[in-house]
Amino acid sequence: MNKTIRTYEDLLEYKSNLQKQLYIQKQLIYEDVDEIKEELKPVSDIVKNLGKFFAPSEDQSWIVRGTNTIVDLVVRNVFLKKSGWLARAIVPFLAHNISSHLVSDNKNGLLQKVFSWFSGSRKK
Repeated sequence: MNKTIRTYEDLLEYKSNLQKQLYIQKQLIYEDVDEIKEELKPVSDIVKNLGKFFAPSEDQSWIVRGTNTIVDLVVRNVFLKKSGWLARAIVPFLAHNISSHLVSDNKNGLLQKVFSWFSGSRKK
């Protein structure tokens, strides 16, 4: 603003203009941040999915625990029976983490399928 401030009203008008400019700049920043988030969404999805390999699910329901136990026994005693120590250490860890996430994400569908098997066997 090149106009000189001579009165109190001029000062209030200048303040009002500055507040409007500040609001507009904040909105532009918010829009830019939203665009950056949208552009980085595929990367964040990949990182989130890779995190499932290295961290077990926080869901500790009986179906997740049972599945983890079965996966652990099958992987260690069947698939990796004659493998080296490194494979026997890493593969069950990854299989345990992946299976815990898959089961916890699809828990309701799995429970319905298991219950339908048992209810179907009684009707026959």
